[in-house]
Amino acid sequence: MSSFYYEVHISSELTETLSTTKLNIIELLALAYSNKTMAAECELSVKAIEHHVRELGHTHKIRIDLYNPRVRILGSLFFSDLIDFHVNLDPIDLSKLNHRLADTLNLIILGFSLKSMAAIFGISVKAVEQRISQLYDLFNIDTDNAANENSRVVLWVAAITRTNIDKTNLTKLFYESNLDRLPRILENPDLFLLKLHGFKGVIG
Repeated sequence: MSSFYYEVHISSELTETLSTTKLNIIELLALAYSNKTMAAECELSVKAIEHHVRELGHTHKIRIDLYNPRVRILGSLFFSDLIDFHVNLDPIDLSKLNHRLADTLNLIILGFSLKSMAAIFGISVKAVEQRISQLYDLFNIDTDNAANENSRVVLWVAAITRTNIDKTNLTKLFYESNLDRLPRILENPDLFLLKLHGFKGVIG
């Protein structure tokens, strides 16, 4: 389904506690399936899929005014060691990535929404989309299949599997960003970005 092949590994902690339906939905979310494709795969309605995704969002305390729900759900599972990914591809060299794209990729890894990123950078949503388009090109992600897969999830998986990130330090920042709220970040976005740069192992 994805623009590149990767495997998803779900921990025994989840397999022993969640229903088969929830496990299937988590796996398909991680594989970047769209709601429509997930519904067909699980033999459920699109509304039922949306309900399950919302439940996962509530479980992981996802604020839709701040985050991309799918990415943040997967991030919560990944940084809690409940899911993992394997990609049989070489790492991508980001040493020459300019700071604007590096910051954008960092915020994508943390699961921020387009609107939140635009507010943090003080630019338009369209300008953020243009940066993300450049990142799709960098990671060779095909976005033509948007009806069947979620490109933002594919980019997030690529970022955590094909870059040399320090998961321990990034986990700290992931959960620290969970304590922040958009108005607080907007009071001093430069300080937030400086904090981002201060974590060893984060891109940029």
